[in-house]
Amino acid sequence: MFEEDLPMNELEAAQSAALGCDVMLSIGTSNQVWPARQLPNIALNNGSSLIVVNPDLTGQPIHKRATHIDRNAGEALVAIVTLVKR
Repeated sequence: MFEEDLPMNELEAAQSAALGCDVMLSIGTSNQVWPARQLPNIALNNGSSLIVVNPDLTGQPIHKRATHIDRNAGEALVAIVTLVKR
């Protein structure tokens, strides 16, 4: 699909964060644009859980540790923050 040049330092920092995270939140993105589309799979391949928030779940990563929330980002983030604050 599309390819987008990202600053190498930022991309490497994101890859490192994906390698070390326990849970990755992917909010409001199609996860289709390279190279950022690889980040959820990096996290999943290293044992992390993935939470995808997007009203269009077409093409999102499918995995037993991936949870898909079919909502817009604003609604979902309010609910997530409310739950975390409890």
